[in-house]
Amino acid sequence: MQCPRCRHENPARAKFCLECGQRLARTCAACGTELPETAKFCAECGTPIYATTPNEPRQYGIRVGTVRQRAELKPQRQGWFRSALDWALNIESLPRFPKDQTR
Repeated sequence: MQCPRCRHENPARAKFCLECGQRLARTCAACGTELPETAKFCAECGTPIYATTPNEPRQYGIRVGTVRQRAELKPQRQGWFRSALDWALNIESLPRFPKDQTR
């Protein structure tokens, strides 16, 4: 699980960040409320943790911030591409930093 404070990648079962000591918890991507492991919706704001459709019940849309194994879950397709911002289509040339670069 990636630490929300320092972005260090921690083991899936870690309860605290190995780099900065921040408490790690599954949280709602919309409002930040802590979620139990079995939650399908946020109890505070009602945001779905994942989405599916009747036509494709075995296909899930998952909010990345709620998944501990996000590194293992590779995207298989991209939705809502029509509304993507132009700058989001090609960010390969931007500088990259292994951790937050605030200065």
